[in-house]
Amino acid sequence: MRAVRSLTAFCLAVAMLTSCYRGPKDIKPTVHCPITERQLSRLGSAFEPLSPDELNTPWGKEFFVGVHFSKELDFYRAITSFKRAAILGQADPNARLNQIDYSICLAYFLAGKYSEVAKTFEKGLLAQTVTPNFPAFHDLLVILHESYMRLGETERASDALHYLEKAEPKSAHKAAVFAALGAADFKTLDLKAESSPYAKDLCSFKRNYQMRAKSLRKASLFSLFPGAGYLYVGQTRSAITSFLINSLFIAAATTFFIKKEFAAGIIATGFEAGWYFGGIYGATQAARRYNEELYGAQARFISEHHRLAPTLQLTYGF
Repeated sequence: MRAVRSLTAFCLAVAMLTSCYRGPKDIKPTVHCPITERQLSRLGSAFEPLSPDELNTPWGKEFFVGVHFSKELDFYRAITSFKRAAILGQADPNARLNQIDYSICLAYFLAGKYSEVAKTFEKGLLAQTVTPNFPAFHDLLVILHESYMRLGETERASDALHYLEKAEPKSAHKAAVFAALGAADFKTLDLKAESSPYAKDLCSFKRNYQMRAKSLRKASLFSLFPGAGYLYVGQTRSAITSFLINSLFIAAATTFFIKKEFAAGIIATGFEAGWYFGGIYGATQAARRYNEELYGAQARFISEHHRLAPTLQLTYGF
């Protein structure tokens, strides 16, 4: 009983110390440059405006509402309106079903719903009827390439890139470079840099990242001394917390064993082992997140500066 009471008091003290301690959060690396309302407002439509007669049709009214929601970046309401327009337009042989389907794809793409882009394209009229004469053909290929890349469907992404290269080689080159940036594929970036007008910036980006990135191996090795791994990554608060907690558990376990309270000593040692190895894992993940955030920030900058991001390659809006 004495050992249990001692351990309980100790754990309460540690709980107070660790109440502000938070474990690592999962951060997924991404190179995503969302379009802004101002950028979208600058893009005109690839299609002729709806005529007064079209605006008076049920599908035309819904489409008109969807366009206005889209320009406010309210894509979910816009998609609902576009889908209603598609349903109502099936009864009208003059309805612009291809334009409506494309607007749905574009809205899903700008909302980051890449699986819905692929589903809408493959199950709609666009996959069956679209040709290079389609007014937004270039933008559709940009959207499909990026969507398939995000979904990991490399074969379909390559097909879209192949057609894009025929339609607009410059856009295809940018799409390939952006895809390599998103995958942190330095080998492809080196190849693309050879024929790129922004080769110097790509080389500087790679060199700067490699100089500033943290070594996961070093973070693990430094963590053999509690807190040193976090300190290496630059997380001073976590380093101090890790050092204090490990020190307290070690001191407690040692005290329990000296007093021959072996049950409490074994339990305290178990807690210490968890904190110790958890600290090694945590520092490694902290280094990984540091690298992902460093890479993402630099990649987004170069993507926006040279308009490599698909959202910045779009020629038209709604």
